[in-house]
Amino acid sequence: EQQEEEEEEEETTAKKRKRKRKRGKKDSKDNEDGLSKEEKCNSLDYTVYVEGLPFDSNQDQLREFFKTQGDIDDVLEMRLPVWQDSQRLRGYGHVVFESKTSREVALSDAVNRKHIGSRYINISPAKPQQQKTPGSKRAQPQDCKTVIVKNIPYHVEEEDVQEVFEANCGEVAEVRIARRPFQTQNKGFCHVEFVEPTSAYKAYQQQESLKILSRPCVIDYEEVTRKPRY
Repeated sequence: EQQEEEEEEEETTAKKRKRKRKRGKKDSKDNEDGLSKEEKCNSLDYTVYVEGLPFDSNQDQLREFFKTQGDIDDVLEMRLPVWQDSQRLRGYGHVVFESKTSREVALSDAVNRKHIGSRYINISPAKPQQQKTPGSKRAQPQDCKTVIVKNIPYHVEEEDVQEVFEANCGEVAEVRIARRPFQTQNKGFCHVEFVEPTSAYKAYQQQESLKILSRPCVIDYEEVTRKPRY
């Protein structure tokens, strides 16, 4: 009985050593260029831009796509934006790989423009993010009195929005909240029309500080002349 226990212990130790050697080989391969995970995630040399993703797909399906089409199994990170309300994919994003070789395969004809479900996806090299000058804002369109306000709380009312903007910007002519049919919550954005263009200018300039029910606003000029239909 003691001999059997010793044999089991030796077998367990051998398996642990084997797993350790395997992990060591993988780590050596992944870090053969000496870069950390954070450095690779911030490097364009390991990143591709993907668009055309089905809105109802997910990260696991995209991983399986790379594995099936290009035998790529070293996806390091996925940055896939989702819609705020439904949490469904917006159809585009960035994918970072452990190695430059995997990135090259992803960009090749073997993988690029292949189908996921009923849609084919387009893969291209990631581009550097455009740097914005701190504090820079675009010019106000001529005679613009309306702003579009995003990131509003789902259950906010027109009176709440009007109160915030009249207290900080000027007289409000109308607030139009985009609402979902047969639902109580809104779509997360609204239009605020002011009496004077100067009030719209103040709203746009104060977008870093304005909050609706403690929630920061994202504000931009609305250039559509006719009223949107929700």
